Amino acid sequence: MAASLILDAVKGLVEVAPDVAGWIAGDDAEKSAEKVADMAKTITGQDDPQKAVDAIKQDPEQARKFQEAMQSFRVKMQQEVTKRQETVNKTMRAEAKSESWPQYSWRPFNGFMFGITLFGIHFVLPLLKVEVQPINPTVLSLWAGVLGVVGYQRGKEKRAKLGDLNSEGLMERVAKVVKGK
Repeated sequence: MAASLILDAVKGLVEVAPDVAGWIAGDDAEKSAEKVADMAKTITGQDDPQKAVDAIKQDPEQARKFQEAMQSFRVKMQQEVTKRQETVNKTMRAEAKSESWPQYSWRPFNGFMFGITLFGIHFVLPLLKVEVQPINPTVLSLWAGVLGVVGYQRGKEKRAKLGDLNSEGLMERVAKVVKGK
């Protein structure tokens, strides 16, 4: 089945279970949407995702069953996210313990260089009346993205170390605002 048909059907499920929107974003959006659509089809006995969505919207009992299935799905998705984060954290800890300075210092170096680069491009070069050569926006986006993920993970790690597991970081609060919670 075409991915766009599945995504269209899943959009309808957002009305019944708003958290669906958060799980069909990112790299695995198509797979997640397909799983959600399959759950809806299984619960309703329909072969067509759109008919399954319509059935769930019309029947409160099926809507309840769908929401229960979504809770299990959320738990499974969160476990997968946790596994990926554990792998990233394990890698970062190994790098931090490394005796090779390039390996343990590349993240701080990149953080400092990103700031210095932006400062130089937007303030120093214009003051020196030097023509600023454009930097590929993709390069800056990727660079900022890597630093953002590292900073986000580091913040979560610090909150966990302080025993503050329930507090939300900035990105969690932004995600809630975007999702309308």
